[in-house]
Amino acid sequence: MSRAAACGVVSRSRVRSARSFALALALGLVSMVLVPPALVPPVLVAGDSGVRFRRGDTNVDDRVDVSDAIHVFGFLFLGTPTELDCADAADANDSGRLDISDGISVLGFLFAGGPPPAAPFSECGRDESADGLGCARFARCPQEPRLASITVEPRAIRLRALGEMRALLVTGTFDDGAVVDIVAPESGTSYESSDPGVVTVSDSGVLTAIADGTAVVVVANAGFEAIVDVVVLDPVGVESVAPMPGEDLVSPVRDIIVRFDDPIDPRSLREDSIVISAEGEVVAADRFVSPTARFVTFVPLAAFSPSSRVRIVVDGDRLVGNDGVAVDADGDGEPGGRFTSEFTTLPLTRIPGTHVHG
Repeated sequence: MSRAAACGVVSRSRVRSARSFALALALGLVSMVLVPPALVPPVLVAGDSGVRFRRGDTNVDDRVDVSDAIHVFGFLFLGTPTELDCADAADANDSGRLDISDGISVLGFLFAGGPPPAAPFSECGRDESADGLGCARFARCPQEPRLASITVEPRAIRLRALGEMRALLVTGTFDDGAVVDIVAPESGTSYESSDPGVVTVSDSGVLTAIADGTAVVVVANAGFEAIVDVVVLDPVGVESVAPMPGEDLVSPVRDIIVRFDDPIDPRSLREDSIVISAEGEVVAADRFVSPTARFVTFVPLAAFSPSSRVRIVVDGDRLVGNDGVAVDADGDGEPGGRFTSEFTTLPLTRIPGTHVHG
């Protein structure tokens, strides 16, 4: 072929391309000016920037051609289609809005040597632009599983001692059905305590009791939230008694001391709160609460009989700490209950065959 003939072929090709571009643009403009708007307004299906798509492929047929421009014009001015699953794909110039310039941008790229649609165009990707558009789905691009819900266990926690720690279990259910442990912060999970003065929570979901009270911990990931109700209740407990439980050969004139691990409310100390008895009979005694309110001393008004079995009973349901909570007398971590201890006094009878009394 001669050089002149070759130039003629190129020239005719350019003419055809220009005519095609002009025709497509004219169709879009005619649609906008002459065709009345659709009775049903076009709809953008709500989506987010997490969906992978290809910009410019408005009709999702895995290629960008004149049909994509016509698809945009039809959506904007004819109501056909009535909705777009991926508005980001139709926003060819990535202006953050859909208008006639998107269709013209596609036509300019195809027929006038204009720039290609903004990224992601050559391959599937996500929209990195902050705009009001989104993408609900794009069938031609493989999608990574997305979080559909989160579950936190337990949903209610009682911490019974200051400094006690408890770990949360957080799992995520994805749209492909997979259930995955997402407790680690690397999974995107965050934690926040409504009152760090009562309970704190670490980046990895470990709670620590700080003080008596109530709080909630909010667990969040990818827009999903779960609430954990937390109660920190560290009731006053019985720390020790003297004489010790099971002690023998105790002096008949020995005082009795009950110690608590935190202050009690002295006003709650009554005759039936702490009862001292010997051989089944209640022992009359003076009682004194220490200045710290952490121990009570009982001074019997009369000496115990020799070889007597003496019982100490602390009734946690009738005695409260200075926080107003019943004393945890039985040590089970819950307010209330009873603590019981016994000791035996020294025998004062003569030991047969000796002059020793004991």
